[in-house]
Amino acid sequence: MMMWGVLVAVFLTHGVVSAVAEAEEACSAQEVPGHETAQVLLQKARRTTVAQHMPAQTEPNADSGRWLKGRRHNGTARVLMAEEARKTEPMRVIAPAVVGVATNPSGAAAPLSEVGYTAVADRCCSTEMVTFLGRQIRNLGYEVCDEAGLYGVAQYHSCNERQSFDKLSQDIMDDWDSRCTYLAMDGHCSSYTLPGDCPVFPDVPPPAGCGCTNSKAATVDLTAGITNNNIGGEGPNTGGIEELRYDSAGTAADGTKFDVVITSVDSYSTPTPNQNGATGAFGRLNLNRNSNTQFKFAFVKPGSDIPVTVSEIHMTIFDLDGTESTGIEYASSIGYKGYVTDASPSITAALSSDGTTQFEAAGTIANVANPSAPNSLTADQRVNSVMFFYETVQQFYITFGVREADAPTSRNVLFAFESSLNDRCAA
Repeated sequence: MMMWGVLVAVFLTHGVVSAVAEAEEACSAQEVPGHETAQVLLQKARRTTVAQHMPAQTEPNADSGRWLKGRRHNGTARVLMAEEARKTEPMRVIAPAVVGVATNPSGAAAPLSEVGYTAVADRCCSTEMVTFLGRQIRNLGYEVCDEAGLYGVAQYHSCNERQSFDKLSQDIMDDWDSRCTYLAMDGHCSSYTLPGDCPVFPDVPPPAGCGCTNSKAATVDLTAGITNNNIGGEGPNTGGIEELRYDSAGTAADGTKFDVVITSVDSYSTPTPNQNGATGAFGRLNLNRNSNTQFKFAFVKPGSDIPVTVSEIHMTIFDLDGTESTGIEYASSIGYKGYVTDASPSITAALSSDGTTQFEAAGTIANVANPSAPNSLTADQRVNSVMFFYETVQQFYITFGVREADAPTSRNVLFAFESSLNDRCAA
C-alpha cells in the first residue's frame, strides 16, 4: 500500500513539474516585447499550471483549494530564520541592467522590476521592502491574509540579504503554494484557514523602522569650533594642513569624544572658500559649478590623527535641488549600511557597479529654501534630502557635485549628522 502511495506521489509531482516546464517553454517561445513583460507572463503561466495540476487537499483549506495551495513552510516562520541567514549570505552583485539607472527608491513608487527592487533593497529599510513586496503580491494576483508572513519575507530581501526581483517573485509564488501559506488569490482571504499543525506567529510586529538606530548613533555638534579650514589648500586658512577640522564635535555611543576631519580625496576648487565650515548647526561645503569632489570624513581623537571607531553614525545631505540653468546638485556614497529618504522622495537614486549610490535633484526646482535647523525640515526640504547610515567605521566617503550649470556661480552643500529623517530609524 505504501509503495502505491509513493508511486502516486511521484506521478503527481512529475505531472506538476512537467506541466510547469511545458508552460515555461511555451512562454519562452513567444516573442514578448520587454523583459519584465515576458517575466510576468511566465510567472502567471507557472502559477496557473501549478493550480491546475495540484491534487485536492484534505486540510481545512481544501474546499477552496483553487485559491489556497499547500506544500512548504509558512512564510511567517521566516521571521525566526532571517537572523541566521544574515550570517551566511553574501551581498548580491548588482545586475548590469541596474547600473546607472536613476529611479524613485521609495517602496511605494519604485518600478516593479530589477531596477526598483535593487533600489529598495539597497535602502536596508524593511518598512520600504514590505511596501514594495505588497505591491508585487497584488501585481501577481494575490492578497495577504497574514501580515506576519509579509514581514518575514521582507527580511530576506533587504540589507545584505538582497537577492533579485525574479527571486522575490518566485518566493511569493512558492509561499502561495505553501501548505502553511500567508497568501490567497486576490479576493479570497475569506476562505483562508490554516491547517491545525501550521505554526502561527500572532505577535510578530511590523518592522519598527529602517536599519538605523538612533540610540546607537554618535552625536556630532558642528558648532563646537574649527581649528583649521583649508580643504585642498583652497583656504580660507591657507598654508596649513589641507583639511577642515571640527574640534571635539563628536561623541560616540560609548562616550568617546572625537574630531571630525574632512579632506578632499581628488581635485577640489572653489571660488568662495570662506563659505566652507559651518552655518548654524549645519556643515557647509562650497563647490564650483560643473565639478565634483570626493570627500573623506574621518573621526580621530581630539587634536590628533589617531582613528576613532564609531559603532553607528548618520549623515544627512540637505537641499539637493537645481535646474539646468542653476546647476543640478548630486551626492553619492559607498560603504554605508543603508540610507533613509522621505517615504515619497523627490530625489532619484542610481547605483554603480562598485556599490556607490548617487542621489540627484529632479531638476525641476531651482532652489528649495535652505532649512533653518536639521530637525525642523519642511515637507519640500524633507523630500529633497537623504541620510546615509554607517556601522563600525572610522571614516566614510561622500562625493558632492554640481552639473549642467549655465550660471557662473558656485553652490553650497549643507550636511549634518542628525535630521528630521531620523524619525524613520528605530529608537
